[in-house]
Amino acid sequence: MKKGLAYYRESLFTGPLVFLYLVIFLYSFSFQLLMTPLTSLGLSLGISGVVLGLIANTYEFSCMAARDPAGRLIDAGKLKQAVCIGFLMICVTSLLYMAASTPVIYGIVRFLNGFTAGYTGAVFTALLPAAVDHALVGTATAIYTAISALGNAYAPALSKYLFTEKGFSYAYAAVLILSLAAAALVWLCMPRISCPSLSAAAQAPQKQEGKRVWLQGISLKLIPICSIGALVNITKDMNSFYTVQLGLDLGIDVTTGIALAGTLSVGIGVAAGILIDHGKMEKVMIFSLICLVCSNFLYGNAVSMEMATAAAITYRIGICGYWPALIALCCYALPARKGTAVATLYFFLDVISLVNNTVLGFLYDFVGVRLMYQTVGAINILAIIYFILINKYYMVRLREKTPRLTEGETNDDKGKNDL
Repeated sequence: MKKGLAYYRESLFTGPLVFLYLVIFLYSFSFQLLMTPLTSLGLSLGISGVVLGLIANTYEFSCMAARDPAGRLIDAGKLKQAVCIGFLMICVTSLLYMAASTPVIYGIVRFLNGFTAGYTGAVFTALLPAAVDHALVGTATAIYTAISALGNAYAPALSKYLFTEKGFSYAYAAVLILSLAAAALVWLCMPRISCPSLSAAAQAPQKQEGKRVWLQGISLKLIPICSIGALVNITKDMNSFYTVQLGLDLGIDVTTGIALAGTLSVGIGVAAGILIDHGKMEKVMIFSLICLVCSNFLYGNAVSMEMATAAAITYRIGICGYWPALIALCCYALPARKGTAVATLYFFLDVISLVNNTVLGFLYDFVGVRLMYQTVGAINILAIIYFILINKYYMVRLREKTPRLTEGETNDDKGKNDL
């Protein structure tokens, strides 16, 4: 049944959910503050792009180790504990970066940073899908993406100012203060939040399968869906670690465009989520992938702040559709285990990032930052083709096997149909 705007307003703007929106913004802002200086800090220590890519691979291994416990905590409904642990992990990581004065120490801290990234990524992404009805998963995930875009938009400008004008220690001190304050806020003020779509899964007895118990928070049966990210997430990785550096290398102000794009993407993200929940997921995904392709070619040919701003806006439009659509697909496949669905997606993308980091480091060193963006744009074209094929030959069977929950249905019956 089609839902009106009043339904979304009443369902998505309750007091507890608004508090979660604030928590997600604080997380995205503080985590982006943590990540923005990484490439510049590594280069300042004399580390080449290729070596930075190899170091980032150790980061991805530690990311993978943290996905499983994150998925379990969310599926158990322990949202407050999961969030506080995440903010405290960011605090510790920022302290460690303040002490990273040599390439060896940098590499060790980068590895430890992976545990923080892996855990917090899975926890905070799953918060809203876990706290809303199944029919609102697409919109909830889009709201998460839009709020994250705001944090990701304004953090780079502040971080760049701090590490270029004051020093890297000042940039990481800001992370420490913000994340510690956020942890205190959550511990003292977070309201009790029910998880309607997870309650049945949390109460059901867990099967003990010997050596497979440790992967209880990962479902390998979602790999065909997660594989869409194999050809797309290289763009996310590149924008996370190289866009600010691109501006420094080319002498172009990119942080203004990033901030503007993040602000504009809020409305776009919510609209994308509503479209996803109204059965327009395929169109949202294809349009979003086309935007990502255009963004990479705009960055790769940028000669002015205006072109960089256009690239940033196009990138944010693409991410605001692609990411919620991909997460919604995973959650639809495991309607009673959304924490597991999100953790599985992140786990798979961690593996893909092992390749992405090496490729990006090689391209940065040997072909330059412009051609790096253009090459990734070509890779994203392949993602469009892959999605069309998997949508035609796999997702039809998936929908028949695991129908989406509708109003009035419970997870007790639908959970039995999980992939």
